[in-house]
Amino acid sequence: VEEGPQYRVRNITFEGNSVYPDQVLASSLDFEKGDVFNEEKYNENLRSNRHNTDVIALYHDSGYLFLQLEDNIRVVPGDSLDIHIQMVEDEKATIRRVEFVGNTKTNDHVVRRNLRSVPGDFYSRSGIQRTIRELAILGYFVPENIIPDLEPDFEEKTVDIYYSLDESTS
Repeated sequence: VEEGPQYRVRNITFEGNSVYPDQVLASSLDFEKGDVFNEEKYNENLRSNRHNTDVIALYHDSGYLFLQLEDNIRVVPGDSLDIHIQMVEDEKATIRRVEFVGNTKTNDHVVRRNLRSVPGDFYSRSGIQRTIRELAILGYFVPENIIPDLEPDFEEKTVDIYYSLDESTS
């Protein structure tokens, strides 16, 4: 096994961002100039990490569901990399509808009072995650089977959220 050269981050640049300044986005990537580049860490901190501190989470929690990212990592002579991230922030997405599927015993109003993302609000990934946690705490549903399905409408800048619920037998 030959590992090849170890690359270091030289420059990180952003283009098209107006919602968050470069420093905030670079902080989410968690790389400083001169750090050894770790592709797995980079991808997680750009698109989806378990702490919701990634770049996309920042935008999704502010309503920017339709954010588009294109990243370009360029090897520069020696052992360095330049990272450039092009963004199209687009408009904020509004939640149009929230529905539930699979709750045959539990009334919709019981589920609705635990929603953290409701129609009329801007889309929020963390709001959906909080809703899942709160529905799991109720004990009426199998926690690992509470699955949100998003149906975005790019033209109208809205999103419908359908929660798949599996009622527990106890």
